[in-house]
Amino acid sequence: MEKENYTKDQLIDMMDKLVHNKDWQVRAAIAKLGYGLDILVNDEYFYVRKTVAEQGYGLDKLINDPDWYIRVIVAKHKYGLDKLVNDEDPWVRAEVARQGYGLDKLVNDKYPSVRIVVAEQGYGLDKLINDEDTDVREIARKALSKKKN
Repeated sequence: MEKENYTKDQLIDMMDKLVHNKDWQVRAAIAKLGYGLDILVNDEYFYVRKTVAEQGYGLDKLINDPDWYIRVIVAKHKYGLDKLVNDEDPWVRAEVARQGYGLDKLVNDKYPSVRIVVAEQGYGLDKLINDEDTDVREIARKALSKKKN
């Protein structure tokens, strides 16, 4: 079997076509390679945009993505935490807390899952040890005992 040699221009042409492939898995694979991100950031399919976000590209656009999981990835990149601290989804706010941002606000979040992450960060333990949620109290207790040791 003979190896085919392509010119750089031919390879770019092939990649340009793959960015527009009808199969989302092909488009996601192209995004994983870091190619065509300027186009794929607008892809209709979640997994393609997710892959773009994982590359750290287009975070200024993806911060407003309708899918909460993509906004979590944006927060993991520590982008737009000042906006995401107020996100409607508790998973996004929990990731903001995991990044150590907005703990003074998130210590009062209505969702225990967010307050648990705040406690795991070692913030607001004096308050969280008396939280209404047993899991939050337990995490706060464990975090306090680690601080003492």
